Amino acid sequence: MKTIMKLSVGLVLIASAVFVSSCGSGNTPEEQVRQFAANFAEKVSKNQKDSLTAIWPGVAKADSLALAFAADSIGVEPTQTAGQFKVNFGNADMLVTMAEDGKMTVDETHGLFAWPAEDIDFAKKTGQWKDGLNDLEQAERMGDKDFKAWVTTDFSKKIQGALTVGRQLKTIKDIEYMMDSGIMAAIIHNNSDIAFSASDYNVVFRYCDLHDMMTERYSFETKPGKDIPANGTVQVACDFTGRYFPQSASVKMKLSNEQLAAKYFKPTGNEYEEYLKTKEK
Repeated sequence: MKTIMKLSVGLVLIASAVFVSSCGSGNTPEEQVRQFAANFAEKVSKNQKDSLTAIWPGVAKADSLALAFAADSIGVEPTQTAGQFKVNFGNADMLVTMAEDGKMTVDETHGLFAWPAEDIDFAKKTGQWKDGLNDLEQAERMGDKDFKAWVTTDFSKKIQGALTVGRQLKTIKDIEYMMDSGIMAAIIHNNSDIAFSASDYNVVFRYCDLHDMMTERYSFETKPGKDIPANGTVQVACDFTGRYFPQSASVKMKLSNEQLAAKYFKPTGNEYEEYLKTKEK
């Protein structure tokens, strides 16, 4: 009985020695970092932000996480900083610092933060996205919630005055007598490089109504717009008599600022830099 007990204790001691050997000094720092990186990447690929906070404080700034990786292709190499390693996942990378006690933390990362595809597309087209930034720097730009609203407002300001009406209404069909019916037209000028649709706007005529020879009344009549080419003109007509005739006309957009931007905004790639300049003022 005593012999069996001694043998069991011996087996436990041997097993413990093997475990310490495999997890301790037997593994090179690079191998330990690679194992750490594989476990880390698994959590990132599953968007498990909460379980990464302790080793990666910057994750709190992430909208979400995404990573596709192959564990056997993770590259690890030491940097010029003692205890620091660069980990390459192929389409993303990070810096890992190993303390003297073996504890590891994640420092700078690239390509681990994720955003909706449409947000990235908009950001790249307007210059909000900047290649070469680390994830925290990119998140600061992507997290600027005022930018999209500024783009919409700035674009709508530029476009609202694109359609103008000539000062004088054009007489298409004149009249000879007070109750004759004639035709006048407003000349609509498109002062932009955008071809507007008829459904985008109306033309509002301001009428003078000679109720009697001594009294003038005013009213408004709305006519639908017409398709108008970029930098072109169209005529929108209205009827009149000697007692009821238009004095002026104006253009009224039917689309909201958001609808105008969604339909016609074409980014140049400089919008974000222009936006930042307005914040400096």
